[in-house]
Amino acid sequence: MTAAHAHEYEVPEHAPAPVEAVDRAVDGQVVYLTRAGQRVAAVVPPEQAADRQAVDAVVQVVTDLIRLDPQRARITILTLLRSVPAPSTATQQEIREELIDFLDDIDSAPRMREVLERVRSGRAETVPMEQVEAGLDL
Repeated sequence: MTAAHAHEYEVPEHAPAPVEAVDRAVDGQVVYLTRAGQRVAAVVPPEQAADRQAVDAVVQVVTDLIRLDPQRARITILTLLRSVPAPSTATQQEIREELIDFLDDIDSAPRMREVLERVRSGRAETVPMEQVEAGLDL
């Protein structure tokens, strides 16, 4: 087993993670393990694993809340976004971006349902494809 480059190690099937990969993770580096040149696993410092778990936990809680009560979820997300001034870590930034994405989804859902209903009922305004293409200079 050799280092493919600084942070990737090619690992044969059924072989353990190389000691060098573990040592790099202890030093705070992320190391990818590959098979046939494809990444199959990562050896990461424990802090980064904990950060990933924190992001995943927030995403799961917000997803569950949206399923139960989208409007309450919207208010909760807005409150969270206002309560954290400027993210100071990559994890906080990632959580902030996830919350903003959820907010966009919640806000667009009613409009999308309305548009789909108009299309299904035949009440949707249609634009000939030629007009769309002309507007896009195609």
